[in-house]
This record gives sequence, structure tokens and C-alpha cells, in this order.
Amino acid sequence: MKRTLQYLITIVLVVFVVLAWAGVARSHNHGNGHDISVPAGTNINKSYVGTGRNIDIAGNVNGDVFCASQNVVTSGDITGDVICAAQTIDVTGTVDGSLRIAAQTLNLESSVGRSATVFAQSFSSRTSSRIAKDATITADTITLDGSVGRDATLHGSNVTINGRVDRNVTGSVGKLSIGPSAVVGGRVDYTSNQKADIAPGAQINGEVRRIDPKEDSSSKAFPWLVGLIASLTMLFCALILVLLFPQTFQSVTQVALEHPGQTVLTGLIASILAPVIGVALLLSLIGTPLALIFGLFWFVILLLSGPFAAYFTGRLILSRSSVKNAIAYMMLGAIVLIILYYIPIINILVLLAVLWFGVGMILVSLWRMARRPIYNMEPANKNTKG
Repeated sequence: MKRTLQYLITIVLVVFVVLAWAGVARSHNHGNGHDISVPAGTNINKSYVGTGRNIDIAGNVNGDVFCASQNVVTSGDITGDVICAAQTIDVTGTVDGSLRIAAQTLNLESSVGRSATVFAQSFSSRTSSRIAKDATITADTITLDGSVGRDATLHGSNVTINGRVDRNVTGSVGKLSIGPSAVVGGRVDYTSNQKADIAPGAQINGEVRRIDPKEDSSSKAFPWLVGLIASLTMLFCALILVLLFPQTFQSVTQVALEHPGQTVLTGLIASILAPVIGVALLLSLIGTPLALIFGLFWFVILLLSGPFAAYFTGRLILSRSSVKNAIAYMMLGAIVLIILYYIPIINILVLLAVLWFGVGMILVSLWRMARRPIYNMEPANKNTKG
């Protein structure tokens, strides 16, 4: 039950951020921010970026698809990856690349040329669907009727497998049901309190092993929830900021792209020295006002480090793409950071990278602005003739 609650909270917050973004976004490559349609027979020979209430991609896209919406339908052929966040996503057309989805409901009815990574409340793959490589699905309800070419990693409260998995099935589940038409080429390793319900006729070529879950104390759940809310709140603020100050995000993150070593080193040193400076000012006789000012300055920088790091991540990923759009950079970067936050051990490294790169690029940019020479300081001519 607690795991289910965590999944639901995660999806609700992700969808909330996405919908808030889609509601205010007006600057994008395609569409008017409301209903977006790519008619059948249309060929788009570049990456596609869309934000709006409803997105219907019936045409062909020779590139990647990035979208944020309430409802998304992709029935055309897409040669690249599909990276989207929405309430409901229906993928009925062929995707040659990978799926990277955050949604309330995802319905997959077609073939995916590479892998699929999905965070959802409900995931369903039809018998006609096929994921050529690996499937990593985190959802409250998972129904796998299609096929997976390699491994399937499934995390959910109710997981049902009626299709084919060519290699192994792993994950943590509340209830696991393997139907009579299921075929698993390797082993089934799952963490659960309940024994799997395996129907007669199911073919499992490897060993089936259940692992008892470790007790999850409420003291661990609270920091998890606080960290999630803090992270999503910061990313939500980033969406608003990038709409208001796109050029600022572009110029500040350019520093990290040109000098990544200097940026991360500056952030690391500042993260170590800032607490020391703050404490030293507090202990001094006349430093309390300065300590408050310094603390406020440092707090603002910490708040801004997340949005700038998300924008930088999006620019880095799309550096070789034809997409040059501030909304796309922030959308992709935000989704990537949210997903990485849930991977153990890696999430710690991601938080440190966000801190050091975010703080570093802000401080380096401020230092360059401070050193920039100021011209035309002479007052205007006091005496004019004529």
C-alpha cells in the first residue's frame, strides 16, 4: 500500500507540473498552445516539439518528438525517440527509437525500435505491440500483453504478464500474475509479499524466485516525500522562469558548455566555503547583518541552481539536434532530472551535479558581469549650442 501511494504521489506531481507548463507555454516550434495536429500524410524532417492541451501526430516525423500536454496520440511513424509527459498518451504508430514517458495513462499498441522507460499510474501494451530491447516500467497497474525483446523491469502494485519477454523479468510488485499465454525466455525474479499467480500453460524457461521485501519504515518515507516535493517545486519554478528570462538561461548555461571544468570546480569550492563564511560572520561582533545578507544571497543561488541545471541538461542533450528552443531545453532537462532522482545511488550523484554545476555557472556568470568594463560613464554634454 505504501509503495502504491508513492507511485500515485509521484505521478500526480509529475502530471501537475506538466499540465501547469502546458497551460502557460506559448512559445514552441509547433502548435498554438491549445490543440495541435500533424495531419496524416505530412512529413516533418526534423525533431518535433509541441506543447498544448491536445496533440495528435498522425503524420511522419523523421526525428525525435518532445511534447508536454494533457492528451497525446501518435499514430504516425517516428524515426527517433519519443520523450513526452502528459495525462494520457496513446502510441499507435511505429517508433524507431526509444520511449521516455511520464504520464498518468500510457497505452502502447505499436512497435518500439529500441527501449522503453515509463513512469505512469497505468501502463498497458496491446498484443500488437513490441519493444525491441528493454522495458523499464514503473506504474501502479501494469498490463503487458505485447512482447519485449530483452529484459523487462517492472515495478507496480498490480502487474499482469500475458505477452512475451525474451529474456528475464525482474522488479518489485504487490501482486504478480502471469497468464496462460505468457512466454518468458529467462528467469523471473520479483520482490513481493505475495506468491506469483502463474496460470497453467504459461511458459517460463528459467527459475521463478520470490524475494521478501525489506520493511519500509515511515521515517524513510518522509524524507523521500520532502525531497520529491522540493525537487518538483524547483522544476516548476524553472518552467516559469524560462518563459520570463529565456536569454538569461541561454547566456548563463553557455558558460558551463564552454568551461565545464571551471564551472563544476567553482560550484564545489563555493559549496564548501559558503557554510564556513556564514558561520564566521555570525560569530563576529558586527557580522550578523552581513551574515543575514550573505545567507539570503546564498539561498537564492541554491534555489536557482536547479532550474539552471535543468536547462543546461536539456541543452547538452539537444546540442547536436536541430531543436533550438528554450521550452524544449527546459522540458527535456526537467524530465531527465526527475527520472534520475528515483534511481538509487545515482540520485545522490545527480543532486551533487545539479548543485555544483548550477551554483558554478551562476557564480562564474556573476563574476564575468562584475569584471565587465563599463563604458560611457562621462556625463552628457552640459553645454550645447544651437
